[in-house]
Amino acid sequence: GPLLQEFAQTSNRGKINSTNQLCTNLGRMVGPLVYGRVAMSDINTVWVIAGMAMVAKALLTLFVQLPTEKKPLKRGATSYGEMWKDEVGSAEDLQAIGKFVGNLLSKNHYKWISRRSEIESLLEQLLPMLSVENKDSYDKQLHDLEMASKNLLAMAH
Repeated sequence: GPLLQEFAQTSNRGKINSTNQLCTNLGRMVGPLVYGRVAMSDINTVWVIAGMAMVAKALLTLFVQLPTEKKPLKRGATSYGEMWKDEVGSAEDLQAIGKFVGNLLSKNHYKWISRRSEIESLLEQLLPMLSVENKDSYDKQLHDLEMASKNLLAMAH
């Protein structure tokens, strides 16, 4: 339900919701069978079991901690030349981009584990250092790289 949505990321929301639905439906199928059998011996035992389940759920919910909210990045004016500052991400940012690049390499059939040094060299060639002297030269170089990659893709197909 709503509590699960607080912990689900966009990438795993479907898996979380489907697991929740699976457990709910399993309870809807097994519950009447079990409680019916228990009720045949003593109807009050059904309420005791239900009460214990509610207390257990309440205790588990008490220990749930809401995820810490990330502060949105504030975009400041970008300085060029001697005032340039390279972006430095958090460990989480590095892990996310590493996961993205690893998945991209795998999806596109690069042998990035067994031929790691070759792939690293290729990435260094494909992502050269950009000039940070001024915005125009930076934007032009970035645009030229985009166009070159599009031309390369067009030639490959």
